[in-house]
Amino acid sequence: MIATTTDRRGVRRILTNIGWLGLERLIRSATALLVTVWIARHLGPGDFGQLNIAQAVVAAAMPIASYGLSGILVRDLVREPGTRDELLSAALLLRVCGIGLASVVTLVYARFFAQVQSEQTTLILILSTSFLSLLADTVECDYQARLQNGYLVAIKTGFFGVSTILKIILLLNKSSVLAFAWVMASESLLIALGLWVLARVQHRGFTLRPSRVMLMRLLRQGWLFFWVAILGSVYRRLDQLMLGYLSDPQQVGVYSAAWKLLEAISYGPYLAMTALAPALAAAHRDSPAAFRTNFMQATRWLFWPLAGISLLGMLAARLLIPLGFGQHYEAAIRLFEVLVWVLPVYALHLLGIQWATNEHRAGYLVGQGV
Repeated sequence: MIATTTDRRGVRRILTNIGWLGLERLIRSATALLVTVWIARHLGPGDFGQLNIAQAVVAAAMPIASYGLSGILVRDLVREPGTRDELLSAALLLRVCGIGLASVVTLVYARFFAQVQSEQTTLILILSTSFLSLLADTVECDYQARLQNGYLVAIKTGFFGVSTILKIILLLNKSSVLAFAWVMASESLLIALGLWVLARVQHRGFTLRPSRVMLMRLLRQGWLFFWVAILGSVYRRLDQLMLGYLSDPQQVGVYSAAWKLLEAISYGPYLAMTALAPALAAAHRDSPAAFRTNFMQATRWLFWPLAGISLLGMLAARLLIPLGFGQHYEAAIRLFEVLVWVLPVYALHLLGIQWATNEHRAGYLVGQGV
């Protein structure tokens, strides 16, 4: 597929890009799953549920902070490298406004919807500090557009390792759920700081050039993706939020065990789309007709293997969940047997985002989200 739209040197760069991202995701997802299982066993369904309710609230508000700009920013940096400073400046200003709005949303939830007799409010406030990490997302998009993910992988993997070590220390010391929340929030903030330092060291910073024209352009192009991202995020987290509001945290903890296992194996389609996004943008710029043909091939190549993985995951759940999470989480088996079939559908959703981004058909995503 790629060979029809790029030369051999371009193919090597794309494969290297996928390799770097694949290495990072493999290390992160495998290690994170093992540590998460350990944390779940240590905290028990109750505290584990409390932690996941707070994570769900913050994750549901995250698209408000990001404004759905990442895909648009990578695409435009590939197509219009001469407007780099204006693009990154406008994106940074939108991020600042989005972080403020997302913080207000989480505060409102913590004030009016969190359980009064629990630690939910404190957990939500701690984890919401991770919104600040989105300020470095502009730097990450710049490196992605240049297919230079090796530096990103080194920084993310390094700080992820530090965070993992801290979590293990907390586990050995039998720490409370609040301590784990602080470590989770600090990881994203340290990664953001590392990205800014990297940009400064490599002279990849940008001059802040606020441009009203560029700002309005990103607002106009991004608002549909913004709503799609909110719909998708709320859709993915609504079950945890409803369980947390209508039921007890233990039920959320059991459900979250199945969901965490699903998240660990869902990095495959996300990896493919993240790595191929710059190549697809360049292909569409050169030949929209060839882009559509290649895009349909990618759809077939992703969907059927992921359907097979879902079947294998469903069969293996009865062994993996009791072995990993423990007997308190056995009810998560049936939940995972249903949830695992989201995987091929999620791949189609990511493909749809790439298609709509390059074809300027964001309205399609709004209809899909509704």
